[in-house]
Amino acid sequence: MRKILSIFIIISLFAACNTAQVKNNTQQKKNIILVIADGTGPNLMAYLMKYARLAPNSPYKDKKSNLEKMFDTGKNGIMFNYTDKTIVTDSAASATQFATGAKSNPYAVGIDANGKKVNSILYHAKQKGLATGVLTDVYVLDATPAAFYAHRINRKMRDGIIEDMTVTPPDVVLGGGLNYFVSKTDLKNPKYQEILKNVPYLNQVKGQAKQDENLSKVINSGYNLAFTKQEMENLKDGKILGLFAPVFFPPYPKEDWQGPS
Repeated sequence: MRKILSIFIIISLFAACNTAQVKNNTQQKKNIILVIADGTGPNLMAYLMKYARLAPNSPYKDKKSNLEKMFDTGKNGIMFNYTDKTIVTDSAASATQFATGAKSNPYAVGIDANGKKVNSILYHAKQKGLATGVLTDVYVLDATPAAFYAHRINRKMRDGIIEDMTVTPPDVVLGGGLNYFVSKTDLKNPKYQEILKNVPYLNQVKGQAKQDENLSKVINSGYNLAFTKQEMENLKDGKILGLFAPVFFPPYPKEDWQGPS
């Protein structure tokens, strides 16, 4: 499991105008947003709360973090994410269990403990006519985001995960990971050189895909590509695949990195 303390993925299920709305008393809810802080448990949350209260330069004027305020005003529950055969989980299995409600095993994304494909809440949302999106600050093929749209026995099967993205595609996919969408052969291909000519971080792209033409697959499935914030904002219609880093976003600013901000 990653040692990065908090990697966030947002699975957004945007309700279309003519779809049924989720009701809470008399108030209708338009969107459902699931935020996952990868690798974060109660101990880290407790450290945040202590930091808010005790740090000499705490940014929280009332000594309460936004997380604690959410706990105070919302409804809380505990979910155990151990797998079918192990006590300790990994991101793939725990994300699969969050996304599908089915027990899974380490390394698997969208696959249950019996090796069968299981559909996620993202799939069921699309079946109801809802628009869907996946946003992450790691690469979009990583285990946590992939569990919501892919079905692979091993989280490292990135070329297969790309294929799954084209079968039940989220409407919006934003994050990093261009390295895994292009091969070394693609980088020498004039067609791909034209596609990638405006990538601001192209000198960092190594071409780590095992298969050629992955980008062509996602383009042919209806995705529009964006490599900068401006390109993303210029896209008005259709599905969007935004790849803003070679792999994942750096944890601190780098002079040679130009992302979507």
